Amino acid sequence: MENGSELRDDKEAVIDHNGLHNGNGSVVLGDGLTASPDWAEEKNAETDLSKGYKPIDYSKCDKKELVGLIKETAANNDFKKADELIREIKPLFDEIRQRERIEALIRFKTDGGIDEDFEYKGDEWDHAFEVYLKSIRDNRHRHFRELEEQKNTNLQAKTNLLERLRQLVDGEDTEHSLRLFKEIQKEWKAIGAIPQNQIKTLWANYNALVDRFYDQRSIYFELKELDRKKNLEVKLELCVRAENLLHVEKINDAVRELNEFHNEFRHIGPVPIDEKEAVWQKFKAASDAIYSKRDIAVAQAQIELQENLTRKEKINEEVAGFASFQSDRIKEWNQKTKEIIEIQKRWEDIGGIHYSKTRDVNKIFWSSFKAFFHNKNVFFKKLDNERSENLHLKTEILNKAIAVKESQDWEKSSNELKALQVQWKEIGPVPEKHREKIFQQFKEACDFFFEKRRSSMSEEDREQHENLIKKEEIILELQVISQNGDVIFSFGDLLP
Repeated sequence: MENGSELRDDKEAVIDHNGLHNGNGSVVLGDGLTASPDWAEEKNAETDLSKGYKPIDYSKCDKKELVGLIKETAANNDFKKADELIREIKPLFDEIRQRERIEALIRFKTDGGIDEDFEYKGDEWDHAFEVYLKSIRDNRHRHFRELEEQKNTNLQAKTNLLERLRQLVDGEDTEHSLRLFKEIQKEWKAIGAIPQNQIKTLWANYNALVDRFYDQRSIYFELKELDRKKNLEVKLELCVRAENLLHVEKINDAVRELNEFHNEFRHIGPVPIDEKEAVWQKFKAASDAIYSKRDIAVAQAQIELQENLTRKEKINEEVAGFASFQSDRIKEWNQKTKEIIEIQKRWEDIGGIHYSKTRDVNKIFWSSFKAFFHNKNVFFKKLDNERSENLHLKTEILNKAIAVKESQDWEKSSNELKALQVQWKEIGPVPEKHREKIFQQFKEACDFFFEKRRSSMSEEDREQHENLIKKEEIILELQVISQNGDVIFSFGDLLP
């Protein structure tokens, strides 16, 4: 019977197009075609390019900008996009936060603190980032919990539809049977996902009932052929849309949309038998072109990540020498500090690397960086101790100078102050904040004494000059008296 044969083909197409697994391990694709598990896995795999491809470079963003990005993402329910963003920016945010923590620790220890007392609380952006990150995770958990609940609801709805379909198949054929059948098919397609472990059984039961319906209603075969032609038109339109995805700028968006096309292609239904292979090959060719473009983009991203890794490894070799640097000169420490800060800037200008390498490479760099500043801190702490001791010694000298500045024993006190000045010069520098003050105090004490001594010597010189004049006048009077012969006393009587 010719119609029966065609109806059998139609029934088989109805079963196949739903994507069941054959006994040989292959996956049945649209219109009964099969593909190897490898290709099917590629078709259905997550293609968000999170394993290396980064279409946007976030490495130049600061913490405020990164918080803005995650805040915007937290306001949406696109968890795939949120996961992509978090995988890209969280290591960058953690790296900035770790660098700020190290710098804060260095400042803390430079001010005299010790590791055990250090506590880093972060700033408002650290807190905001964690809040939005927790919000995304909580929303994701709630979303997938609701999704599982919805799957169970969908399972019950499809179970109810199966019962309606069973009653329709077992009931008497009427003029409304095909319309009711189409309504059930439409409702079935509209219902969302169900629990994974129920899919195979549910589809098997559904397809079995569809088989029975078409077997029992061969009079509607011509209507089914019209459905096949309509399905062909829809699938050809999907092929065109898939081909147009090659022009989408962001490849991950194109792949995501292509996956949706595959799901739609799978649910459209059978096409005419002589067209099913051609339409599938057309759709598959468009899909393969997108996946090939994706693979090229991923490969290029991997090359860039590897180049960045090589550059960072070279910097790690360069910065390793700073970890063991030692010097007793402040100038050399300051010069090395400028050099390592410049290296840090070059490090930060390099883009991202593969996630599997990030932790180890960063650990090497920051270990050397931290070791240098630890050694510098030890040096300056030792220097501060020496300068504090010098301050103590100079304070003792200052007190001695103050004690003798009022003395009028000019020769003894002068020698003592000169000796104190020699000792002062032999002592090294004192802390910067005390240097000018204690030097001025010591100088004032010395200046006070020596100015006083100079003033005293000038007064003595005046008295001696006046005495000289008086004695010269007396001598002159004596000479006059001697000439007149009136000497009545000896010269010795005039002597003091």
